[in-house]
Amino acid sequence: MKGGADVREIPNPVRELSAVHGALGGLTTVLALIALAELSTTIAGVWDRRRDLLALRAIGLTPRQIMAVIVAGTGFTALADALVETAVGTLISPRLIDLQGRSSGIGAGVAQQPPLAALLVLAAAVVGAVAVSMLPASRAVRQRLADTLGDSL
Repeated sequence: MKGGADVREIPNPVRELSAVHGALGGLTTVLALIALAELSTTIAGVWDRRRDLLALRAIGLTPRQIMAVIVAGTGFTALADALVETAVGTLISPRLIDLQGRSSGIGAGVAQQPPLAALLVLAAAVVGAVAVSMLPASRAVRQRLADTLGDSL
């Protein structure tokens, strides 16, 4: 056939990266577990700050103000972590994705900004950290002064 076109199906290169999807899912799971461990460590740190509770009571803060100080400390730590992680991830991930794209033959320029839903999940994690820290903060505030003094000696 003269002047005819030869039509062939080209395999989708994204299908070749199915192993990467599993690795990304595993990495996300590991990072989520690390975040939960860090959150539990931060919340457990409330009990380690019993001397701070004595000092806050000594300067005349009410139990609600002391609870607000503890919860704000946890919230600001979670917020700082989220901002740093977002900034570093936004700067580094396009380069890593483009490097992977070049090495696999897809090409550079395939990286995209994170979807709004991912950023909302991050904001929800910060709000969740604040909410979860309220329970140990309220328990610490309800503790008697004599018990706190005895534990800190």
